[in-house]
Amino acid sequence: MIKKLKEKAESTQIPFFEQWPASGKSVSNIKKHWIVNGFSMNASAEIIKELAALPIISWIGENVVLSQTTYSVEKVEVMAPNGTERGLLAINAPAMWALGYTGFGTTVFTADTGVDPTHPSLAYHYKGNYVPESEAWYPNTFTPQNLDRGPFDCSNHGTHVTGTVLGLDRKTNDTIGVAFNASWIGGLSFVVWEHLII
Repeated sequence: MIKKLKEKAESTQIPFFEQWPASGKSVSNIKKHWIVNGFSMNASAEIIKELAALPIISWIGENVVLSQTTYSVEKVEVMAPNGTERGLLAINAPAMWALGYTGFGTTVFTADTGVDPTHPSLAYHYKGNYVPESEAWYPNTFTPQNLDRGPFDCSNHGTHVTGTVLGLDRKTNDTIGVAFNASWIGGLSFVVWEHLII
């Protein structure tokens, strides 16, 4: 990925600076970047206007010094049974539920560090409870033999993500997921990342 990003930056930035030579213009401190395929510089307002008129330029922003804002620490309430997480209230999820959008009939695929199928908020949602596990869990081609043992989570991140999507503890009715009536299938992707990086 790094190689591709650098190649993309080089293939677009070199022709740009050949057509728009910075020499002779009131600019300084030019730095080329490959992660965002852009560049930074000190320039006058006239130069900024000139750049903004070019179709190849997608966005211009001011590089400012960030300052820390003051904040206050709020006491976080422990969610009681039948409760709804504050984040769900913040995105107005209950209004969507009232319209019937609860995830019912949909299946979510989590490609992450895995998913813990025994987690109380996810256990009843696992589609592998109702279909063959081969249709609900994908260990992927690069999974080592000792990890090919069905659903699990190697660091809890995938479990957290799946909970945010559809978590609901059926015993207490504590709702933590947006689409709490959906089912989930899952797979490992961290092994793929490791394989590609190596």
